[in-house]
Amino acid sequence: MMQSLSSVTLPAGWNDAIGTGHPAFDELLGNCGGVFGARRGKVVLLSAQSGTGKTRLCLTLGKYFTENDPLIKYGHFTGEQSVVALAAIGKVMNIDFNCNMLADADNYWPSIEAKVKENNLDVVVIDSFPMLSFPINLETKKALDTKQKIGKIAKLAEEQNISVIILNHTDKKGNRAGRNELLHLCDVSYTLRVVPDGKAYDGIKVVEFHPDKNREGTPVARAFPFNGVWDLSSP
Repeated sequence: MMQSLSSVTLPAGWNDAIGTGHPAFDELLGNCGGVFGARRGKVVLLSAQSGTGKTRLCLTLGKYFTENDPLIKYGHFTGEQSVVALAAIGKVMNIDFNCNMLADADNYWPSIEAKVKENNLDVVVIDSFPMLSFPINLETKKALDTKQKIGKIAKLAEEQNISVIILNHTDKKGNRAGRNELLHLCDVSYTLRVVPDGKAYDGIKVVEFHPDKNREGTPVARAFPFNGVWDLSSP
């Protein structure tokens, strides 16, 4: 039976968001109904060429999330490097990690799912999607496809009322790794591109965030300085 949209009541907290304390980046990360930040129950996709600073960006976000709200817990799951490597990256960026910033060198989804629940995480980073491993479907004896994988991630985000940030790779032309389903199945998506030297911004190294989609909000384009350290306060 069809339903009148005028009769629909949105669930409580449908646009709750976790803020970084930097309005310009929060508006980019997710904006809906005047609420900015990483929205709970949603999946964000950040795609960029290797070396663009995706991991450093997320560690910076983790610091801001947990400092902006001491109750927020951030979890970084990496299939590409060790926890020691993450700590070293933070040290280079002068990030003072706090007890609510957790990390694990784990890329197996059932294990990640269990740790998210066990540690009551609020923001979860998957670094990166191509490295993420899922068990074989016992009924079909086949590997899960992209839709099934994102379905499991989205279900966890919704059930646990958390924000999940997925990192993905692109080639030099900006084409994303994997099928385009990845973009369509996430709630918010951006492609990050480094501005070539001399092209703009007076020679300052800058990364542009090009909006691919924002399912329930308004897509916003932004550019932020990045020279090994992100400055999210100066768009």
